[in-house]
Amino acid sequence: MEKVRLWHLLMVANESHSDTHLTPIKARISWWAGVLGSLAGIGALIIAFILWPSGRTHKEWVSEADSVCAEEATAVYPALNRADESSAAARDWLGANPFDAIKFQVLLDQVSKDFETASTAFLRMNGRLRNIKRPDDTKQKIENAVDKGSEVARNLLLTSGYVKKMNPGDLAKYHEASKLHSSSHAAATAAIKEWKQNLKALGTSQDCWAPASKDTVS
Repeated sequence: MEKVRLWHLLMVANESHSDTHLTPIKARISWWAGVLGSLAGIGALIIAFILWPSGRTHKEWVSEADSVCAEEATAVYPALNRADESSAAARDWLGANPFDAIKFQVLLDQVSKDFETASTAFLRMNGRLRNIKRPDDTKQKIENAVDKGSEVARNLLLTSGYVKKMNPGDLAKYHEASKLHSSSHAAATAAIKEWKQNLKALGTSQDCWAPASKDTVS
């Protein structure tokens, strides 16, 4: 009986020693398996990043840009036309009627208001285009286009401000503001043309660059 008990204790001791010996090996195997699994995951991410840098295509950008233009052009281009028409109306009135500072001021106020409205509408449209996520391959071209759009909006707003300063009752101030107005107007006209050309080159639809409107804003 004593021999049986001793043999049992020996077997238990051997099993305990065996488990103690194997445990570090199992831990090492588990650790290396975890490391290799992590490396495999990182490698997959690197490959995905190289092959698909942003997961965004230019075609997707164009599709979203076309949607923005279709929605915003109905406000932007009529506003540009109104600014053009009110400017022409003020010039025509001045050339066809005896000078009346009060009446002319009313016309100038409308011109200023129309330019400001056009600037706001243009800034909204261009801002929405700027916020569209861009593909890596044409990111800089898109950036150039929307930067030019910001230039348009800025010069339209400047033109509005200069017209507001054109005081018919003070000829010196009127002529000074008129020169500044002419300069900002020319800059807006050039920027609009370039903005449209950039959007056309990017492959956008005619809603962005060729609706029924004039390229110049007088």
